[in-house]
Amino acid sequence: MQIFVLLLVVLAIGAMLDPSRNTRSQDVRDQAAAVAVQMSIYHNAAAIQCSPPSPVCPAGRVAVLATNLPPGATMSYGNAGTGYFQSASDGVSEVVTTWLPANIHNAAAQFATGGLVSAAIRQQSGYSVFAGPYNAATQTIGGANLFAYNGQTSTYSVSLPPTFGGMKLTDGYPVLATIVR
Repeated sequence: MQIFVLLLVVLAIGAMLDPSRNTRSQDVRDQAAAVAVQMSIYHNAAAIQCSPPSPVCPAGRVAVLATNLPPGATMSYGNAGTGYFQSASDGVSEVVTTWLPANIHNAAAQFATGGLVSAAIRQQSGYSVFAGPYNAATQTIGGANLFAYNGQTSTYSVSLPPTFGGMKLTDGYPVLATIVR
């Protein structure tokens, strides 16, 4: 009987120490980091197309050319909104990229919102880009306490209308913004 009780206690402790819980949350963070890399690649290609010495991109969607993407960036590429990401220009100085909500599958929605992709983009870029979940109420990306450097908290906010260059920005979804001129 005592062996049975001891076995029951050991099994109960083992169930509480389920290592798959940490694995699942790490998998979600890893998936968000992979999406962040692809989104950054796509955004960089759009920014290059609209940066000097290239002519100014007209206001509207930026049709990122496959030739501007490195080999292996297959997740990034899509024409006329058929890919995972879409970029747009204001026709003056700014290029914005977002993840197309129609192409976020249910499994991916758990890390598309809540800022995991945006956080991964900021971390991978060394905090050198404007990236954050779009806040439709304030029409901004960014916000307070986004990162700390040498003990100093840094804040920023980029104002973006709900429709930028003909591209609808969805509340809570990751957005990158770059000043190209």
